[in-house]
Amino acid sequence: MSPPSPPTDARDPVQGFSPAGQLLHLLTGYWVSQAIHTAAELGLADHLGRTARPIEALAQATGAEPGALYRLMRALASVGVFSEPQPRAFALTPIGALLQTEAPGSLRAFARLQGDDWHWRSWGALSASVKSGRTAVTELFGAHNNFALLAERPASAAIFNEAMSGYAAQVHAAVAEAYDFSSARLVVDVGGGHGTLLARVLEQAPDARGILLDLPDVVVDAPRIFAEYGVADRATAIGGDFFQVVPAGGDTYLLAT
Repeated sequence: MSPPSPPTDARDPVQGFSPAGQLLHLLTGYWVSQAIHTAAELGLADHLGRTARPIEALAQATGAEPGALYRLMRALASVGVFSEPQPRAFALTPIGALLQTEAPGSLRAFARLQGDDWHWRSWGALSASVKSGRTAVTELFGAHNNFALLAERPASAAIFNEAMSGYAAQVHAAVAEAYDFSSARLVVDVGGGHGTLLARVLEQAPDARGILLDLPDVVVDAPRIFAEYGVADRATAIGGDFFQVVPAGGDTYLLAT
């Protein structure tokens, strides 16, 4: 017995896609992700501003082939990452500005992470991982987990750490504002990166102390972050492996993804 056909008016209420259109949109989402990754790798946003720049100048600045770069820029303009206010000339949009290296809350590193070899191939191994129950990095690289793999790949580790910082900057303010931490006394941030979320939480909870736990090479920047937020006297950074042990005694534990 064949499954029933979906109703002809079953359209996405926002974008108006048919069911087939919605599914095709989801299936091809990685095309856009990879295009954004390529733009981030080339540093295109750093060469653009509000004023349109010709494709030939962009190609020369980034070492790209003009024809191929033009097709990439047209694709990204179609989804709002860049704009083409003049023929064969492109400018930044508010979305594209977040790919600038020095932009507040920059997501350039996060875009680079999505297409980094180990990350890209890991998603490609999802079927094998689901069948075996083992992580993709174990299937592909024989690593115990992502962190063990990154310990062997310093360049990828640097991209990963910067990506997490940029991603975190976009969500930490919202988390600190959404939850009431005023009654907390000891906040333990597990895998908290450079400590920005913990610092924001301690801002909201002036009577609380905080402990940050992450890998030793990650927490080295935490004292600077704590000082910037004025919580250095109430926050401690500990280098360690949260798969092995987590600081005890906290009444509030944070585990942000």
